[in-house]
Amino acid sequence: MVEKDDKQRKKATGEDGLVYERPREEIEVLPGVRRYQFISKSQHRMLTKHLNRIAMVIIALTLAFVIFKSVFIGTGYSVYCLEDRSCMRVLSQPEGENCPEYIYPVEMVVASRTADYERFIRQGGLRCIQCGNCTKWCILEINIPEIAARMQELSLEALDEGKISAELVLEHGFIDPQTREPLTPEAARARYSREGYDKVARLYEQMTAIIAEREEVQVAER
Repeated sequence: MVEKDDKQRKKATGEDGLVYERPREEIEVLPGVRRYQFISKSQHRMLTKHLNRIAMVIIALTLAFVIFKSVFIGTGYSVYCLEDRSCMRVLSQPEGENCPEYIYPVEMVVASRTADYERFIRQGGLRCIQCGNCTKWCILEINIPEIAARMQELSLEALDEGKISAELVLEHGFIDPQTREPLTPEAARARYSREGYDKVARLYEQMTAIIAEREEVQVAER
């Protein structure tokens, strides 16, 4: 028995001559309460010790891609957005100080980071008149109208190149903000003829002209 105790004591003795207790198999969370923490043991961790480093590299590359793409397409300010929704306070402001089209500014900004045309259009980005009422609510003072204007230009180019469908533009791009229903050509022209809507009116005419031309080509091919 003495020899056995000596062996156990030697195994628990460090180089400094001090005797250390063996680590317990469980972790004491509260006095008298223990739980098993097997995942913290080295033999239960991931097989590849560099897997965490690889994951961090992938995350860093993904972040770099988002940043460089937004800078490349001209919406670099969008990467500063914290997505805290503070700009959405513009929706509750009185007439003249609110967003006349009831658009969620943060959704336009987030969509512009990676040129997500569908999200931008579905969230009302084509109807943004760039009044700037939402900018004063942004805690970072991001130039939201500038980002919206650039995305409108990119959406027009994407429609011309066939990257987005005509249905997406007509059914979700130009709608009545109250009923959420698509505007007829007559209703759209009447709405966008109001003061401050000149940019939206021009965009509507350009997009509908591209769609009409595309339909004529499709009919001719048939």
